[in-house]
Amino acid sequence: MAKSPALPRHVSQSDTGIYRYRRRVPEALRAELGLEVKRSLGRDYAKMLEQYAVLQAQVAKSFASKPHRQSNARQKVISKLREHGFQPHEVVSLVSSGADPDDMDGRFYAFDAALDELAREADLTPELIRAVSRGEIPMTMEAALDEYLEYRIRDAPQRATQSRQAVERHKALLRSTLGGTAFSRRPVQQLRRADARRVRDHLMERVAASTARRSLNDISAALRRAIREHDLDMANPFADLEVAGSQHTRSQRIPLDHADMARLAKIMETNDELGDIWITLRDTGARLSEIIGLRGMDLDAKSLLVRVETHDERRLKTANSEREIPIPAELAERLASRANPDDKAAPLFPRYQRPRGNDACSQALMKRLRRVIKDPRKVVYSLRHRMKDLLRDTDCPESLAREIMGHSDQSSAANYGRGSSLERKRRALVAAWTNSQDGTATFHG
Repeated sequence: MAKSPALPRHVSQSDTGIYRYRRRVPEALRAELGLEVKRSLGRDYAKMLEQYAVLQAQVAKSFASKPHRQSNARQKVISKLREHGFQPHEVVSLVSSGADPDDMDGRFYAFDAALDELAREADLTPELIRAVSRGEIPMTMEAALDEYLEYRIRDAPQRATQSRQAVERHKALLRSTLGGTAFSRRPVQQLRRADARRVRDHLMERVAASTARRSLNDISAALRRAIREHDLDMANPFADLEVAGSQHTRSQRIPLDHADMARLAKIMETNDELGDIWITLRDTGARLSEIIGLRGMDLDAKSLLVRVETHDERRLKTANSEREIPIPAELAERLASRANPDDKAAPLFPRYQRPRGNDACSQALMKRLRRVIKDPRKVVYSLRHRMKDLLRDTDCPESLAREIMGHSDQSSAANYGRGSSLERKRRALVAAWTNSQDGTATFHG
């Protein structure tokens, strides 16, 4: 009887032959990363070893990071209240109850003692202590970003490193612009639109308008989440800030035309992973991250469609991004050859389904594209613009085109019901595919 090959650390093999990676997370990092790291590595021993080496390096990097520090002011308040027997949510009901302190079994006296001890903390401001006395656990900008980071890591643990780096950049920006006290100790209710404009102007002096817009959107999202989750009675001063020059224009990214596609075919439509990604982008108009994230279970070769869904290895831009996209038979055959029949959860494009895999794939595709196309306005994303134009040129209704493309700005009315049928989507896409060849097709709904 042949001896089974040795398995690396943290890897086991199930009764069905699937290799599984399972490793406990250090206790100090469990709040951020969860209890365990678990991953299916397929059935092929050689491929398992390759994936294992990449995964081990990623896990080692994550485990080497320092535990995330919570906001000082907020945590000090919560810790002190707990020392005196209070949970944060109990403080609000205690202060607002209007009960007689003599009937509260010493609860008011314990609360007063906690306030006295907090007042002796040098780094807690008087206004913060007054807020606690009114039953308001202070939410600072630092605490809002901390909670936002925890949410992002829970939602996409594979992007934990990028999320931490982004939030640390936001913290450094706000600390230098608003000052340490305003950032770490002042309740967010005291932030004003002028503060947000100051942050914007500081950013605009240092980075491109589009980069400034992304940073401000992130900060606004963190504060919006804090307002919603903690029932804060305030407007978000970072919401809808004007950033001159950050809007997308038609001249920034333009579609690839018929002549471009003909010139690119030889170097882009190849029988390899990048070639299959390019053809899938071409025929669906989907975002690169949506295609890289496809798994075997997302392909229905019989019905000729792919499903774009959120899963552990990939987040989607918006809820409207989840959709079914019809594909041509030739593409279905290509993708089916990539699927692992023994592991439906295995990625179709494993080389790029990893941290920063989207960037690596984009760079590899751009390297090929630039050998032929020199216009800086024409990039990989131009395939998405091309599909939108092909649909428009075939008289496809705008609402149907938005469903096919997974646009985030679909009307609220469009979100009622089940959406357009697959048959209607296919008729629109068949017209677009035909139009990409001879420019004569028209959609008939």
